[in-house]
Amino acid sequence: MKKLKGLMIVACVLLCAALFLTCDNSGTPPGQVIVPVEADWFDGWIWEVTDDTNPNKFAPGVSILNGYTEHPTKFSQTYVLKDKYVNNQPATGWYQIGTLDVKGDIMEIAMMEDAKGYAKGGYDSEAGALWGVTWPDNKGNGDLIPMKVPTKVKTMGPEGEEVEALRFWGTVMQKGSEDENKDAWVDRTGVNNKTSPITRATDYRLSAGWPAITWYATPEGAEDDPDQKRRIEFRDGYGYVFWVKSVKDFTVYRTSVENWDYRPGEGHEPAHWYGPSNGRDGTQGVNYTRMGIDEWKQVRVVYDPYHPDFNMDVPNWTMMYSIDQNYPGDREPSTIMLNHDKGHSIRMSFGILLQHNGGNEASAPVEYSVDSGKHEYDVYFYGLQMLQY
Repeated sequence: MKKLKGLMIVACVLLCAALFLTCDNSGTPPGQVIVPVEADWFDGWIWEVTDDTNPNKFAPGVSILNGYTEHPTKFSQTYVLKDKYVNNQPATGWYQIGTLDVKGDIMEIAMMEDAKGYAKGGYDSEAGALWGVTWPDNKGNGDLIPMKVPTKVKTMGPEGEEVEALRFWGTVMQKGSEDENKDAWVDRTGVNNKTSPITRATDYRLSAGWPAITWYATPEGAEDDPDQKRRIEFRDGYGYVFWVKSVKDFTVYRTSVENWDYRPGEGHEPAHWYGPSNGRDGTQGVNYTRMGIDEWKQVRVVYDPYHPDFNMDVPNWTMMYSIDQNYPGDREPSTIMLNHDKGHSIRMSFGILLQHNGGNEASAPVEYSVDSGKHEYDVYFYGLQMLQY
């Protein structure tokens, strides 16, 4: 990484000389550069928000999401895998890549299809267990699932003007953390021994996975945008900015660029964090923007690793634990990042995760789960802009 950073600095000097620009790479925190917001910042993107209960081998978490409407004619989108992952076969379980002809320019894209099948599985809160099967094991069954589209609200913007922003509010929590009266909250305690029998209702092995609320900005398809303006901006640009405000206490939130070179649905791709504290995966000066509570902040994310201000990094847990634990023989995300191809970007992701906000992050004794946690969030999001060379 030191060698890569050195190359970045050299590239910055050459770029500034060539373009007669003034580059300041003196360590100014990301987010200090104010980028004007276009009136149509919301347009050209497919906006979708997910309420992720994230079931695992224990019980699922619970994510309560407000501030969205179900689209009457469009449906939830899922990316198509070439084949399902087979254990010890690292070449399986990757995205299916297709092509798109944009006025003679053949672009590679990750293939998407309308999600179908969620209706055949679910979580029975009375029984405290999953019933049926869930996506993708029930793929092809059930009804198409209406897309959840975040709604706009009018609010006071970062410069005192009225703006149209997205607002997300609700709760992410560990299922089972409720007290019997449903108004109080308890921590799961449990014993730090994986082989011990479950002895009480608050044993951590009954705890949740990693519930999260996530909203996505995906370039519109060819049917809605024949010129593929946003997709080309995304492919050819070097970063993006957005305004964000959280009116409730929190630790840190995450944004990332999903890329088909990283295994899907695992959060292995490089990310940028922002909040009052950097949490476990954010590092000051590397992939973190400090922001306060109840104040607007413009977060600047640079996803081109060859840009001198590149400020993303893979999660720390991918450094602590080898990818081989879950995908034997797989490519290490930290290695992929050194040769990161921004042209393989799929969509931008913005996430509110329990394990960073009230939950105890996974460690060996906790077996991939949070052992406490309830996080109430209320977030305003406004002014997404792509940064272009």
